[in-house]
Amino acid sequence: MERGPVGAKADPGRIISLFDRDPSETGRDPNELLAQLEHDVFPNNLHVDHPRFFAFVPGPNNFVSTMADALAAGFNVFNGTWLGGSAAAAVELGVVRWLCRICGLPATAGGLFVSGGSMANLTALVAARHALLQGRVAGAIVYFSDQTHSSVERALRVIGFAPEQMRKLQSDENFRGRKTLAARRWRFRRGRNFVPARTNSPARTRASELDFARSAQMVVSIV
Repeated sequence: MERGPVGAKADPGRIISLFDRDPSETGRDPNELLAQLEHDVFPNNLHVDHPRFFAFVPGPNNFVSTMADALAAGFNVFNGTWLGGSAAAAVELGVVRWLCRICGLPATAGGLFVSGGSMANLTALVAARHALLQGRVAGAIVYFSDQTHSSVERALRVIGFAPEQMRKLQSDENFRGRKTLAARRWRFRRGRNFVPARTNSPARTRASELDFARSAQMVVSIV
């Protein structure tokens, strides 16, 4: 792979027609299927595991991680309850606690593994909605930077926020949240039962202006 291209984007008219058909009723030779994957599928994607891929989500892998995925898929352990996967849950708890320790988080910190960043943002926003709004979104306004990942806005819609409850703030020339604009929003909302929240913004503000987070991206206001 390291000698090949990072990837390619296929022409929709050509690539869709290759797969827009009913599967065979008699099955196929697995080697034939692998050959089709090698010829039609793998070359027509970005290889996020390529050694020269430095874009949005690089995902270098190795033989051990591939085998770990194979074991996880093959055994298909259900980790949703202690009854269904007590050992798997214990492994998850141990790794999460280790991550908390190396990140300097308090002993009360916890978490869980999810499928990726989009699901992590959705999970975090549900937790924030519960902690800050007691699950009620009526009358809440959410502020976030225009550099916020698209999954955050999508997650807000999923958990019940309407488009008119979202305020996207313009970032500066360095793609950071504008302190003055955010401070004006803060002063405007200050007397209206303001409820702050934080996610993963590049915004940098002074505590005297915005004391809701050292790196705040999203704030929730009750109006």
